[in-house]
Order: sequence, then structure tokens, then C-alpha cells
Amino acid sequence: MKRALSWSFCAVVPLSLGCSNPTLEEACVDYCEAAKSAHCGNTLPAECSTGCSQLREQLKNRCIDEYTDVMDCAAGGDFECMNGIPVAIDSSCTDEAVDLAECMGILK
Repeated sequence: MKRALSWSFCAVVPLSLGCSNPTLEEACVDYCEAAKSAHCGNTLPAECSTGCSQLREQLKNRCIDEYTDVMDCAAGGDFECMNGIPVAIDSSCTDEAVDLAECMGILK
């Protein structure tokens, strides 16, 4: 739903105002870079962002828009270390997470 609203807004607002929607791969790279900012040590694989090019295949082209929205939203928030692993703690991504869970059949 968020993506549809942003698309309609961006249809009337120039792209120079930040209305581009990232691809899955771009959102993944941004997420990896943001996760590194938590400085949790070496628990985040160095190849995190290099694995982004394979993510679409791993997801079997399922729920791509929803997964992109979650990663894009989380990358814009804060991370903290939990047991040495960077975890996104931005609660403003709840709608995106619910959309992904519904798409994947976790919530019905």
C-alpha cells in the first residue's frame, strides 16, 4: 500500500524531490550499509551487499515489492546490536513488515 501511495505522489512531484523507488538490490545494499553502522563487530558477513544481487532468485521472485519496502524502510532507521548481530529497531516499519508477512502467508 505504501508503494502505491508513493507512486501516485511521485506522479505529480518531480523525481528530483526524492521520489525514486529503490530496486530490491539497491534496498538490500542500503540495508547492509546501515546495519554495518551499528558496529557489532564481524557478525555481519562482509559479503552482505554482494549477496544482494542473488536475493531476487533466493526469494523465487515472490513478494519482491514487499521485501524491498521492508529493507528500504529499515535501512532508514536505527540499528542496535543484539547478541552481536545488527538488528533494525525502527518501529515505523510495522506496516511494511505486516505487508511482507501477509504476502508470504505468515499472517492470514
